[in-house]
Amino acid sequence: MTVTNISQQRQSYNISISAVNANGMEVNADSIYIPDLDAGRATDKIAFKYIDTDKMDAMKSATYTITRVLVIS
Repeated sequence: MTVTNISQQRQSYNISISAVNANGMEVNADSIYIPDLDAGRATDKIAFKYIDTDKMDAMKSATYTITRVLVIS
């Protein structure tokens, strides 16, 4: 995912992401941390880098949603 700091100051971010199946059940969850992202800058991060093999098929058809963004000034 690409995270862009649209504020006027350097910020750090903790972002929670949820993978949900067609029935609305959460298949998996992950979070990413972006430290000290300068104002106006963007960075790419990988979520769900490590997935249990028993969840692989469900993850392929899941819908991904950002569930929380914590901004740390």
